[in-house]
Amino acid sequence: MNCNLIQNLLSAYLDQELNSEERRELRLHLLNCAECYRQYEELMFLKNNLENLAPENLSFDVMGNLKMRINTEKHSLWHQFNHIFWPRRIGLVFVCLTVFVISSFLLFPNRKSNLGLTAQTDHSNLNQTNFDQNLTIDQSVTVFHASSVFP
Repeated sequence: MNCNLIQNLLSAYLDQELNSEERRELRLHLLNCAECYRQYEELMFLKNNLENLAPENLSFDVMGNLKMRINTEKHSLWHQFNHIFWPRRIGLVFVCLTVFVISSFLLFPNRKSNLGLTAQTDHSNLNQTNFDQNLTIDQSVTVFHASSVFP
């Protein structure tokens, strides 16, 4: 094994994640290579010091802070004025729906009644609005033809 491979396997060796053949080859290399052995000792020292660290006591009360935050939310300015915004929101939805319905009627009027009135009053337009309703697949149909043929 070369030094680069050994240096990559040192942490796995310290965590005892290597199989017996790899451990044997790594120990043999550490006996012959002073540089790799020095890195092994540094990692071992670091691991021992990290394991011996005492956990820090936290004086953080999770439930107490949660209850305090809930109480502040109950008395917040937003919560007090939130009931004022609901009628405005409902009114805004009603206005949007009304504008949608009115615009749909204005953009897509009922052409059936308009065609009947123009055909009775003006005979010159009769030829323009009266189309052959027996359309076949071979004939090309425009949107205007289709709107006058199909109700």
